[in-house]
Amino acid sequence: NKPLLSLLFLAFFYFLTQYLFDLTVVVCPSKILYGLPCPSCGVTRALLSIFKGDLLASLYYNFLWATVLVLGIVISFNKKYDKILPNLTSINNPLSYLFWFTVILQWIVNLATNK
Repeated sequence: NKPLLSLLFLAFFYFLTQYLFDLTVVVCPSKILYGLPCPSCGVTRALLSIFKGDLLASLYYNFLWATVLVLGIVISFNKKYDKILPNLTSINNPLSYLFWFTVILQWIVNLATNK
């Protein structure tokens, strides 16, 4: 029960700082150590925006979540039916190229805007 209690405390502290005091907590190791954003910088803000119902803000913060969601749905259906996309886990699959293109594009956007 201690790990669960610790996790609940951290979640409470996070939402307390975000919503009541409007403080921003930087959790990205790349941003902390090097001052440079990584491709996933902004995902937390994007997910919080989705929970608030603001889809455009979530895409502004980080559009990588949308690609991961679509790929997750495709992979889930592919595992169930197994004939939608053969060799889905192969590195030469077009979806893997789409994913890595999106990661690199998001990283360029993050570096250009210093999110």
